[in-house]
Amino acid sequence: MQSSAELGSTRKFVDLVDVIVNCNRWMAEGTVTVMAAFDYAPQFVDAVVVSLSEDRLTPYLLQSKGDRVKAIKLYERNIAVSEGFYSIIHILEIALRNTVHGTLSKQVADDWFDQVGLSDFSAKNVAKARESIKKRGKDVTTSRIVAELGFGFWADIFRVNRLWMDHLHVAFPGRQRKDIHMPVDAVRKFRNRISHQESILARNLSDDYARIMWLIAELSPETAQWADRQSRLQAWHLETNLPSST
Repeated sequence: MQSSAELGSTRKFVDLVDVIVNCNRWMAEGTVTVMAAFDYAPQFVDAVVVSLSEDRLTPYLLQSKGDRVKAIKLYERNIAVSEGFYSIIHILEIALRNTVHGTLSKQVADDWFDQVGLSDFSAKNVAKARESIKKRGKDVTTSRIVAELGFGFWADIFRVNRLWMDHLHVAFPGRQRKDIHMPVDAVRKFRNRISHQESILARNLSDDYARIMWLIAELSPETAQWADRQSRLQAWHLETNLPSST
């Protein structure tokens, strides 16, 4: 026999299932709006400001000239824009990683990272990748090492001129090393801002978007078209106009 606490938990679960089922039916029938407008009543605004902290909201409060509702809406926009950018940066990172690994595997060896002259930073990253894989109790394989290496590693690869001259230039015909390294490093810094939940709304977001898409197109024009088509970033995301406070 279930206890009263267990019965209460079961009822809550059943109620939640009913809500989900009914929402799905209402959405299919077109009788419900998926996202209702939020009521920015003073008590909600006060609570959100406390939760986020005024320090974190400072850049948004400055941009909104102290209007807390506008500041919170700007914060919401920053979240949406950051999510949208993270998805296309994800595509760039995977495509860049696979292109570099594929090129160096063919020209050097499958474990090229142990045989070419990496920078101290990149060599340490490879060592950390091995250690991380061992700690998880997994076999240290080339594919696992490559997957473990972060965006900073792949950006750093293009700082090594000898690697470019001897091998990587073949993956980017007609380009010089700086043509790839400079935008990749700019995306790396941009990615770090997003990862640390910093505000990106004061940036030229159209330029950021174009830079990422240009790099993906250098790797694969078809992939760039796909990434652009599926991107959740819409025109309003890249605008800098202040939202209303209503």
